[in-house]
Amino acid sequence: MTLLGDPVLQAPCEEVTEFGPELVRLVEDMFATMYDARGVGLAANQVGRGLRVFVYDCPDDEDVRHLGHVVNPRLVSTGGIVLRGPEGCLSLPGLEAGVERAFAEACGVDEGRAAAYEPLPGCQAYPSYVARLALGAAPTDVVLALSANFSSWGGYCATIAKSLRDHYAFTDEACGFFDFFAEPAPELEERAKGAVQAGADTGRIDEEAAHRYGRLLQSYESMFWTTLARP
Repeated sequence: MTLLGDPVLQAPCEEVTEFGPELVRLVEDMFATMYDARGVGLAANQVGRGLRVFVYDCPDDEDVRHLGHVVNPRLVSTGGIVLRGPEGCLSLPGLEAGVERAFAEACGVDEGRAAAYEPLPGCQAYPSYVARLALGAAPTDVVLALSANFSSWGGYCATIAKSLRDHYAFTDEACGFFDFFAEPAPELEERAKGAVQAGADTGRIDEEAAHRYGRLLQSYESMFWTTLARP
């Protein structure tokens, strides 16, 4: 199983052109790996193969099982009902987040208001920069910068969760997203330390770049919260 920081997770996956025994073995291996990790979906790059293939085995809201694999997927349309809930990734073990629906309901946001909402420009820089780092920067430098930023992010989330409960009587479910990031993540911290140490041992850490990434992450995060605070 490839984990956060592995170069294969950062590179665009290639289209499958050979539909033979090798592809069959890959799909079988992906299902076996997914079941062993107790997951419900897995992409080929999560087993080290940069190909456009994924497998899935999960129930829907009515407990109907959906099982299969997809090769060279393409998004051909969007729209319809948006479903949100707890989500995780086997390449980020121990992490799961979601519950947007409960939070939206607690805020009085229905489907119509959600569809009409226009994103605030000041809130887009932070997640966009994180995505940019994930796609284009050296993994070890990014892990170092994000590890420092997560501490600040977790503190903000803890403060927000407490305020939502104290002042607006939000339920635990509605605060679940903030509670998740407010809690320590020992397994993730250990993996981050291991990645940084491996980079240091092989001379693959650019301290100047990591510091710059960290400073910008903090600045963009501050912009995010400041934008939300404006009337």
